[in-house]
Amino acid sequence: MELQKEFKVKGYFLQANFLSPQECENFLKSISDYRQQFSIPKIYRNVKPIPLSYSVIDGNAVNSHLPEVQKLYTTVNKVINNLANQELFPLKD
Repeated sequence: MELQKEFKVKGYFLQANFLSPQECENFLKSISDYRQQFSIPKIYRNVKPIPLSYSVIDGNAVNSHLPEVQKLYTTVNKVINNLANQELFPLKD
């Protein structure tokens, strides 16, 4: 199935080797380092059928302290915009 069609049908697609294992390790280390310096809010939403639990880093903090994450977002957003054939954008803080 072509990627655009797969994306429209499934709502997602998987790209093998989009990041190398080393790049993934670097992102995780950057986020871990950030967590040691700053508190990150933990969000818990008791919704059915699966409760959601996740942490959020403010977009302004990402821009200031995690530029590599912002760069990854920009790259991913370009890929998604091409697949969706429309411009998607982040929520405002």
